[in-house]
Amino acid sequence: MKEKLQELMRGDGRSKLLNAFRYLEALNDRRNPPPLNIDRYDYRLNLLTLPDHPCVQRGEAFVLKVTRPPSTPCPTPPPTIRQRLADGWEKPLTEPKLKDLDPSILQLESEKNEEDLRGREYQSWLRLWNQWALIR
Repeated sequence: MKEKLQELMRGDGRSKLLNAFRYLEALNDRRNPPPLNIDRYDYRLNLLTLPDHPCVQRGEAFVLKVTRPPSTPCPTPPPTIRQRLADGWEKPLTEPKLKDLDPSILQLESEKNEEDLRGREYQSWLRLWNQWALIR
């Protein structure tokens, strides 16, 4: 196999190989012509609509410079709800959910009050989490 490739790369074989690649390039250009008008692009981003953020810069020496924002850790949930959170709560792209409780368990009045407290703690922590997820 290696000898055949080396043989092709010598003399006439090399020109045939180059012609084959030129043909494939021309065929691709013919089948997928580049848009010549900006209106024909599927997606456009107007530079004037970019957010005001320290990581997005516009300048005279360059058109656009975007840097990665500093990584901030996810806010830690209160210990009372941490074990009830479903997996993946520390990922910014998926909103944290509480695990489903077993409905067959009857709750006493004190347990219901405790559940209400956990619900308020969850909502409070969820607000912090949402702010963190937006700046991430």
